[in-house]
Amino acid sequence: MADILFLTLKMGDLDIDGTKKMADDIYGSLTKFGAKSYLILNRVAGFCVPHTITKSMSDNTDILIQQESDVSDRISKTVGMDVISAIPCYCDIQFSRKEFLTVLKHPHHPFADQIEQLSEETQVKV
Repeated sequence: MADILFLTLKMGDLDIDGTKKMADDIYGSLTKFGAKSYLILNRVAGFCVPHTITKSMSDNTDILIQQESDVSDRISKTVGMDVISAIPCYCDIQFSRKEFLTVLKHPHHPFADQIEQLSEETQVKV
């Protein structure tokens, strides 16, 4: 049995009721035995920019970050699981014709940074 469980939600196809049922029925039965479970929000809207553009601390960015936090909090409360990470939508990855491990092929891409942060966050929570 795994020590840590991740439930990944693709934000475009969000089904809160189905996710809550899965969290309660499946993940709940595993967490009874000591496993920890977390939500990962995938393809979070508002960040679909080419990886060559860096995020600025403009007012718009601050608003998007606040909205992301509000959505994360609502989903976490509804489903009953903590959100460990929210991974932005990167169109350059999403619409790439070739399949590859982005983190290995493009180690300096912001997506790779998100995966590294997820790894670090997981280590802190364990």
